[in-house]
Amino acid sequence: MKNPMRLALIVLLALLVMVAPSGLRAEDDIIPSDQEEISESSGSDDGAADEADSGSASVAEDDDDDSGQVGDEGADDGGSAGSGATTSSSSGETSGIGNVNWADLVSSIFKSFSDFFTQLLKLFGIDVGGTGTTGTNNTGTANTGTTNTGTTGTNDGTVEPDPGGTQVTAGVAAEIRSTYGIDPQNGNAGSFSDGMSMTAGTWSDKDLNDMKACLAKLPACFRDTFKGPLIKNGKITSSDSEGEIYGFYDYENKTLHVSQFCNTDEGSIVPTLVHELTHAFQDKNPGVEKEWTTQFWNGNSPKTSSVSDYGNTNAAEDMAESVREYYQNGASLKASDPTRYEFVKTKIMGGKEF
Repeated sequence: MKNPMRLALIVLLALLVMVAPSGLRAEDDIIPSDQEEISESSGSDDGAADEADSGSASVAEDDDDDSGQVGDEGADDGGSAGSGATTSSSSGETSGIGNVNWADLVSSIFKSFSDFFTQLLKLFGIDVGGTGTTGTNNTGTANTGTTNTGTTGTNDGTVEPDPGGTQVTAGVAAEIRSTYGIDPQNGNAGSFSDGMSMTAGTWSDKDLNDMKACLAKLPACFRDTFKGPLIKNGKITSSDSEGEIYGFYDYENKTLHVSQFCNTDEGSIVPTLVHELTHAFQDKNPGVEKEWTTQFWNGNSPKTSSVSDYGNTNAAEDMAESVREYYQNGASLKASDPTRYEFVKTKIMGGKEF
């Protein structure tokens, strides 16, 4: 450590010499222009000299005594200084130190010190860095904000929570949670700002057993793209559609909702569960969804009709309805639409057939 510190001191001294203006270097005879003085001459018999107006040179009182006095421009010695005298600046001139901009000097020295010590600390592995920016980047929205806390994003960047539900802790629900990472919850009543509304709901034993059997059949490559709250609501409606809604997958919260209407209309939650799990798969595999769109759609229209009217809505729903049909009525889909069947088999279900 001694040698680096000695080197640092040497460099610091050199730095002071470099930043100091020429007026501050070793010049013995500099006197500020507004404080010019004439020293008494030790060799003068008269021993006194009157100070002239500010900024002008003094002249000797006794023209006959040349010893130790400053001569006038008309004096015999041609204005040269006698022995022992201090020479002043000529009238109207300013000395080097009088031209120093002290604010700039202090700023320059401070900046030089700061830069020097920053580099010196870096030599010893200490990075002083900046202030504020790093902290903002590390603790801001990206790492600790609402995107990671399970809230739903809106167009203006704000978030709103999923109404969620109450965890079902016992029996088949606990087995599903521990085996597949899917968390059955009894849904709370609530709504989203986009017009989606839900009433409270409860999982029945039949629901949970149907869910368990379905999940056991699905291949991991498809099933494991969703892990999180699976919420049972009583009724789901939307201002954008008429009637009740079977369910939905929340892309922001990563939650999945199914309604009691599934049981009423279809006798089971399973068809809706497979459909909504497909949206979770799309969320994790956007490339597959894009490939589906390219192969089966021209803009906003399917190249060939989907398996249902709802599937003709857009490419994402076409894919979800085709996966549902593949699971429920695989043989029928294979006969009626072998291209869609093969895509689901190879790109989504990993070769698994039902």
